[in-house]
Amino acid sequence: MATLTSKEKDLIRESWAVLHANKAQNAVAFFVLFFRKNPTYKDKFSHFRDQSLDELAKGGNPKLQVHASSVFDSFEAMVENIDDVAMTSSLWDNTSRRHYVSHGIDFHHFEDMETAFLEILKNKLGAKMTPEIDASWRKLFGIMNVNFKSNAAKLGKSTT
Repeated sequence: MATLTSKEKDLIRESWAVLHANKAQNAVAFFVLFFRKNPTYKDKFSHFRDQSLDELAKGGNPKLQVHASSVFDSFEAMVENIDDVAMTSSLWDNTSRRHYVSHGIDFHHFEDMETAFLEILKNKLGAKMTPEIDASWRKLFGIMNVNFKSNAAKLGKSTT
């Protein structure tokens, strides 16, 4: 399995700091973009499936705000513990199992998060977004997705 270099970890930490500076707003923006790119995914969320993306983008649903913040809290925990492979692996196990079992999520839903996350990161970093930062995050998502895919297979969920 691939591992992150010290340089890649530093790039991830530094770029995450930009998203963290306005975490709640960036988390909602991430989900709105995620739903724009994957419109049927919003149907998985009974608390806001009937609201327009424009309404959600304006912060019009506290349930979205809570869930989005929770997801970004998980990203933050991953970044904070990026040097602890056992901890990050445990975080990924818990997240993937909870979503696979309780929420009817399949592996491809996790895979599709990467595109929206990187686009939000690029929007926030602007000219500071380098190919090295992009590659570091893609590598991290790749490692994370190996874990998510493994859990999906163990639970009999789709891995495509």
